[in-house]
Amino acid sequence: MGTDMAAAPYILPGELALQPEVIRRVLSDVDPLVPAIAEAIVQGGIRDIVMTGCGDSLFSAMAASFAFLRFSRSLTIPAHALEYSRAMYRSSGPETLVCALSYSGETRRTVEATIAAKSVGAKVLGISRDGSGTIAQLADHFLPNASLEERSNCRTGSFQAAYLALVLLGAHTAHRSGALDDHGLESV
Repeated sequence: MGTDMAAAPYILPGELALQPEVIRRVLSDVDPLVPAIAEAIVQGGIRDIVMTGCGDSLFSAMAASFAFLRFSRSLTIPAHALEYSRAMYRSSGPETLVCALSYSGETRRTVEATIAAKSVGAKVLGISRDGSGTIAQLADHFLPNASLEERSNCRTGSFQAAYLALVLLGAHTAHRSGALDDHGLESV
C-alpha cells in the first residue's frame, strides 16, 4: 500500500504565482462591496467583532484580527468555530458582528457558529466562495472569497482573499466611524 509521492505533481508553486491575481480580484470584485457593510457596522452600533472559522479560514481570521483592531479600534477576537459555537456565543448580542469564514460555505462547525451567533441576535458577515451556500444564506452580509479555484490543500489564495477582504472591511469601518481619515483609507 503505497503512493509514489515523488510522482505526484507539485502544484503549490503554481498557486503561489497566482497571488497577484487574487489580490486584483479582491480589489476589483470585493472592495466595492465593503463600504456598505462598513456603514451597516457603524450605523448598527457594532462594538465587538468575532472572526471565526476552521483551518485556513481560522488562520486568515487570526491574521486579519490584528489589522481590524488597528484600524477600527473595535474589540476583535479570532475564535475557532467550535469554541465560538459551544461557549463564546453566549457573550455575543446585537452589538456583535461575527465574521464567519468558510472556503466552501458549508464547513459544519462554521455553520454551527453562524447559527449560534444568530440565536443571540448577533449580526453575521459570511465570507466564502459559495454565495448561495448555507453560511451565505444565514448571514446578514456577505462578501465573496475572490480566490481562484485551488487544487492544493494549502489554500494560499483563499487565505489571502479572506484576509484582504477583512483588512479592507476594518479600514472602511474605521473610515466610516471617523477613526481613519481619507489619506489613511487610501494608504490601505
